[in-house]
Parts: sequence; C-alpha cells; structure tokens
Amino acid sequence: MTEYTTSNGSVTYVSHDECVVKGCSNTAVQGEFHSITIAAGLQRMICSPCLTMLMEGKITPSEAWFAKDIARLNLENLAFRKKLLDHEEEELNGWCGWVNR
Repeated sequence: MTEYTTSNGSVTYVSHDECVVKGCSNTAVQGEFHSITIAAGLQRMICSPCLTMLMEGKITPSEAWFAKDIARLNLENLAFRKKLLDHEEEELNGWCGWVNR
C-alpha cells in the first residue's frame, strides 16, 4: 500500500494489488491483471474485465464507474428511441388516416 498526499493535504492510500479503476473491487488474487503506466510514470494494475471493457467497448456487469455510466446511458438511449418511435408511429397513423379520407 502506498500513501499519497494530495495538494489539499488529504491522504490517499492506494493498494498495488487492486484494480486501478474507480469502483472496481477486483484484486490480484481474483484473476488476471495487467500492469499499466499512469500519470508521472506510476505503475498500477488493471484487471482483465476492466481492460477489456475499456479497450473493446464490450460492457459486462461491473461496479466500475464507467460501466455503470455506460449502462445508464444505454438505458436512457433505449427509452428515448422507444419514445421517438412511438411518436413517429402516431404521426404516420395520422397521416395515413388523412390520405384514406
């Protein structure tokens, strides 16, 4: 575990055997990890599921912040598309009714 002091004086502890992705609770004993270099040349570990999601864009169930946000955005997008299709169907039905008069 490494201790870091931020510019405002708060202390943050970072474990080197945990995934670097915020919200991910995977640890090195739970599966395959990869070493990555982050800001200022610091080496951290990222779990295979997070790396795959970030590199390939295939979202799987996860507590990682980006996976939750993408899942939420996908649901919002789906609801918007449904609303748009319902609206277009109403307009089309109205137009067809007008033509058949």
